[in-house]
Amino acid sequence: MPRLARLDTPGLIHHVIIRGIERRKIFRDNKDREDMIDRLSDLLPATNTACFAWAFLPNHAHFLFRSGDAGLPTLMRRLLTGYVVTHVLKSLGYDLEKLEQRILEIYPIEREDLYSKSRERIRAEARGVFCYWAVRELGVAGAQLARRFTMTQAGVGYAVRRGEKIVKEKAILMIE
Repeated sequence: MPRLARLDTPGLIHHVIIRGIERRKIFRDNKDREDMIDRLSDLLPATNTACFAWAFLPNHAHFLFRSGDAGLPTLMRRLLTGYVVTHVLKSLGYDLEKLEQRILEIYPIEREDLYSKSRERIRAEARGVFCYWAVRELGVAGAQLARRFTMTQAGVGYAVRRGEKIVKEKAILMIE
């Protein structure tokens, strides 16, 4: 018999367990665990959720959350979908360098134009799409991108939102 839907209102405490399919490993190494922690550190403030504890084992993880305004389903969907997509893309060989090449295929700019602080429309658009794909698809931390582009984390967040809008409007695909 399926489990009943979880009662979720802001402020409730939840013990959440995630498990690999057929009890397979979900964390191969400490880098995978760090990726999950980085994702949590970005999503917890964004969803106004508190995380009191977590435990990562090779084939499952435990979390103790206090639900925020966005709700637990939103947090878990963004956390786990991003984690899985990141690992699939990485298994296909996608990283920031390959992403950079893809951006330069789409936009008629040079590499240094992508990293310039120019507000010229095409450069800003390319930077936004790059930031969106890097953060949302590859799971790169905003702080890492901020260092790469020598900009603030708030600036990266703005670029991600702009890139998301562009990708949806123009139906641009990261993988051809």
